[in-house]
Order: sequence, then structure tokens, then C-alpha cells
Amino acid sequence: AIGGFTIGASTQPNPQALALSPDGTRLYVADNVAGGVVRTVTLASRTVASTASFGPGLVPVGVAASPDGTRVYVAVRDSQRVAADFIGLVDPRSGAALPTVIGLGVGSEPTAIAFTPDGRTAYVANRGAQTVSVIDTLGNAVRATLSGFRSPTGIAVTPDGTQVYVANGGDDTVSVIDVASGNASAIAIILPGVPASGPAGIAISPDGSHAYVSDRAANAVTEIGGSAPLTIALDGGG
Repeated sequence: AIGGFTIGASTQPNPQALALSPDGTRLYVADNVAGGVVRTVTLASRTVASTASFGPGLVPVGVAASPDGTRVYVAVRDSQRVAADFIGLVDPRSGAALPTVIGLGVGSEPTAIAFTPDGRTAYVANRGAQTVSVIDTLGNAVRATLSGFRSPTGIAVTPDGTQVYVANGGDDTVSVIDVASGNASAIAIILPGVPASGPAGIAISPDGSHAYVSDRAANAVTEIGGSAPLTIALDGGG
């Protein structure tokens, strides 16, 4: 176990999101609490360093490292819904918070971030705004905002960079965004005998053939992709 995650004067540690550096030497941990920080863990020594707090009432929820390891994005929301939520930047080695921020708007509630394989674009799931922000990482600016989602929480990009999968906690679906066109289609997450699945997190296999969705309300994981046997039987007298 790696300790050292207690927040300020609080006795309740609350590490929320994790991201590994591409070379596997550092772990970035976001604290899901007002006034929290992002901690950089050097895995060889298990030493923990942290950023300064992003500000009173600001909650670092999601974190992601770019494929080339040169930047770390942090999804930060205002727990009072007064100031605009934003994507903050952290120095990947020192863990220090950088002055650049990417504004997303009041009440956006960004929850998760995913980079394309080339690192030029990042996608952000905004649960509060029910949108996905498309960020140009070269200019650190929002290039487009996609709508039509229902409380999006988890997000992942396929290894070939052609699709983005979004877990919609609001209607038990996974949206699939075509990167080239920006259009999205939905896959229903239906579990027998379960009234709601509550998809939250999502991960895609390295070969891109399968996606795995954590279903919070159902206490299950749903697999998308591949093939399965289907039994068909005749019924009735027609």
C-alpha cells in the first residue's frame, strides 16, 4: 500500500482518480475533495509529492497523462458552482501546478479525461453540462463541444484513435463518437433483472477489440465487443 493521501487537516483520505506516466515510473492521484491536490508518486521509492491546492472549494476529480509524458491534465470543478470549472495542468515530473487553465464553464463538472494516441487532442466528459469537450493540446484550448450525452462520467479513446467511448451514467448507455465526423451513436447497457446499471468508468483493451464498463448501480462490469453464441428457437404455431 502507498499512504500519505490525507487532505490538509482532514483525517479522511479520498484518492479518486489515477493515471500512470507512459514510462510507468510515476503515478498521478487526484483527491476528490474541496481544496484537494494532485499527488505524484514516484513508484520506485513510493515517495509522494503534491501540487499546491487549486484553490478553496475546488475539487480535482479526474487526471490523465499525455502519451508522450510531457503534460498532465486535471479535471477541476468548483463545489459551490460559482467559478467556472476547468482543466488544470500539472508538471509531469515535479507535480507543480502550472498557470495555464482551460476553462469549461460554471457547472460543467468535468469528471474524466482521455488523450488520443498522438496526444494532439484530449476529450473531457462533463457530467454537469452533459457534454464532451474536445481540447486542442497544442494550444490548450477547447476546439469543440459535443452535446447529446446524459451525465457522462467515464471516457476512453480506442488505440487507433478513430473512436471515443463515453459512459453515460444518466441513461445506462455508452456513446461512441466517430473522431473524424464528431457524430455519436449509443449502445444500451442492459443487464437482465437490473433496473439501472449506472455506467461510470470505461477502459478499452490494447488491441481495441473490447471495452469494459463499470456498472455502479448493478455492481457489475459489462463487456462490449467480440462475439457470443446466440440460441434461436421457434415459438408458436404460425
